[in-house]
Amino acid sequence: MIYVVAHKQFDDSFIEKKHYAILTVGGEKFGDESYLRDSSGDNIADKNPNYCELTALYWIWKNSGESDDEITGLLHYRRYLTTRFADFKYAYCGKMPSVLEYASIEKTLKKYDIILPRRMKMIRNTVWNSYSERHVREDMELTRQTIEDVCPEYTAAFDCVMKKHELFYANVLICKKKILNKYAQWLFTVLFELEKKIDLNKYEDPYQARVFGFLAERLLNVWVVHKKLRVKEFPLFNTEVKSDNLFDRTGKRLRNLFLMAGKRRDKTLGKNNNAK
Repeated sequence: MIYVVAHKQFDDSFIEKKHYAILTVGGEKFGDESYLRDSSGDNIADKNPNYCELTALYWIWKNSGESDDEITGLLHYRRYLTTRFADFKYAYCGKMPSVLEYASIEKTLKKYDIILPRRMKMIRNTVWNSYSERHVREDMELTRQTIEDVCPEYTAAFDCVMKKHELFYANVLICKKKILNKYAQWLFTVLFELEKKIDLNKYEDPYQARVFGFLAERLLNVWVVHKKLRVKEFPLFNTEVKSDNLFDRTGKRLRNLFLMAGKRRDKTLGKNNNAK
């Protein structure tokens, strides 16, 4: 079973319920009896403000019933994996993609260890600098220190990932349960130790307080590199962000070109008038 994480009511009509289950997080109560709750069983639902979708990952690790060789994973209520062709039509024709079919997932995991979103490229920034600019740099420094203390064999992979200009993001993954279990065991060992070092009261902004969710996006990359996993990438689309189609993009580019040309012309005229 692949779990779709949600913290609020959403349209789930297009989700194929045979292979996808909805898992609510943070102890939220909405949806019908088919919805699973991260507050049941062995859970850390109360940590959701700081752990985000990781409370769902913990629940899957500790409570879901898949066997080691069964497929499982984590998606979001608004973020789903799809095919390249469907993503192309979404980007250039505005057609909403369909969720990656389970048959395609099964076929892929016969050749690969894990399915992840297509990596995000960062031309200007490294992973380390990007985190430092968007979040609290000290938290990343404490993360490296914690890895050195708890699992020093991962330090080289951590340093390698931090220097990269690309990142698998969103804490989205699909794999066999035995792989998810190993990842979760490592991840929460690091995060629970790191939680002892980070003062959560320092965050005035609730967004920045989601620190462990943000750090986990980087740590998944560290784990994949260290384990040398065979990764298959699929596009990730957001149901709440409708891409511009080809005509919209072309129109915007033309408008921008005209605006830039107008500014250059005005600037040139201004210089000529000053010269006179």
